[in-house]
Amino acid sequence: MVLTYNSWPFSASHNLVLPIEIKQTIDSFTNFYSHQHSGRKLMWLYQHSKGELHTLFTKKKYILQVSTYQMNVLLLFNKQTNWIVEKIQDETQIQQEILLQILYSLLKIKLLICDEINVNEDFKESDIQLNYHIKLADQFNL
Repeated sequence: MVLTYNSWPFSASHNLVLPIEIKQTIDSFTNFYSHQHSGRKLMWLYQHSKGELHTLFTKKKYILQVSTYQMNVLLLFNKQTNWIVEKIQDETQIQQEILLQILYSLLKIKLLICDEINVNEDFKESDIQLNYHIKLADQFNL
């Protein structure tokens, strides 16, 4: 959705490092938009964006509808299957508070797993530490 800058009270996202899979799409749309509307500038609001990811690591195929931040984290697992929380933050540049919320939601639904954490009813965002190892779940059932 393209909105007029002066008509909407949105603020720009901080510098998010996008994976190549997302960056190519954004660059393509930016190129298209700038050729259609000269003199206009796009400001990407990642905190309000969503996308779809298709799973290829499970027997049953899923289409995940996720936020851009969740997508950014999940696409890291295409590079390697095990990440330290601090390295996820370094790689994505997502603010720590937001990153912990994202990891919390992905751990809670058991798409990601962490051996150092017992995900139960008492599990909170604050239980996630920067030195914890996070990996993609072997089995995933919604």
